[in-house]
Amino acid sequence: MASKTTICWDVFAYLKLIALHNPKKQSYKMPVINKTSYGQLVYCEKCGLYHFEFGNLNFNFTEEELVTFTTYINSIQGDYYNHVNKHTTNRRKILLPTRLKGFHFCLNTNELNEMKYLLNKNVTKPSFVKLNDIHYEFCNN
Repeated sequence: MASKTTICWDVFAYLKLIALHNPKKQSYKMPVINKTSYGQLVYCEKCGLYHFEFGNLNFNFTEEELVTFTTYINSIQGDYYNHVNKHTTNRRKILLPTRLKGFHFCLNTNELNEMKYLLNKNVTKPSFVKLNDIHYEFCNN
């Protein structure tokens, strides 16, 4: 009997072989609208959606949904949330609610500014990360 690893590799090899020998394979343009080290915003001509990648999150928007999301993100005042949540133990003080109960997007000021920059071409690129935004325990050797 084959091991699970062997079976997984066999399936992977089969799928790769199909992808390489598919004569109907078409490439679709996905122009990059905006890009930073945090993520990117691209448009897919095949599905007609905007794909917004930010950190480990991925959103797929119609044009109307993208406009709505951009308007919402632009309305967020990072300083307000930083002040309201300054006593919480969360490293990221900007907590954005979602429709799922108990699920929030957590951002720091720099991440919020990067998100605004990615969604708006007319927003100036955020400056360097401030020392206060780096949450890492340093070890002195």
